[in-house]
Amino acid sequence: NVMPYEMEQFVEEETDLASVTRVGGDIEMIKAFVSAGMPVLAEKGFEGEGFDGWMGHYQVVTGYNDTAGVFTTQDSYKGADYPVPYEKFLADWRAFNYTYLVIYPKDRRQQVLDILGMQAYDNFNTQTALIKSQDDAAGLSDRDLFFALFNVGTNLVNAKDYARAASAYDSAFANYALLSQEIRPWRIMW
Repeated sequence: NVMPYEMEQFVEEETDLASVTRVGGDIEMIKAFVSAGMPVLAEKGFEGEGFDGWMGHYQVVTGYNDTAGVFTTQDSYKGADYPVPYEKFLADWRAFNYTYLVIYPKDRRQQVLDILGMQAYDNFNTQTALIKSQDDAAGLSDRDLFFALFNVGTNLVNAKDYARAASAYDSAFANYALLSQEIRPWRIMW
């Protein structure tokens, strides 16, 4: 799996564009970028036919329909203009801490910052992602709970709170041990 920071590095070194990666995203943020003509690359969990189990995957969101509650995505596995219901998108996105990447022309930097608002600040983004993951963990079960707890740990690492991060990861993997083999996301540590 290519990491978001590797994609950012590629954009910086190989193109005349700029990029920003954030965690803890939500549907409204994606719609704001898409409405501004900036597609959003989302890192998500994925399960498909023809391979064994869950894995990481990316989809590019290029449109949305609020009436139908569906994103239009470009997906290297499913194809062009692939519709994904908002709820399914969120459920799969949770597996990667609601991570998203926006690539944009450098002269549109201010517009990107305006859309991000306070999320443009790393510390604020980390703290709001932490709260989101804690809220998720309070209301989920099974594999979804594992992902939420794992995200709590990741967000605590980003906040440099390593002791609490270790505890959150311990909780995540205690939950993981309770999952049936069929639904364990065994590629999570690749």
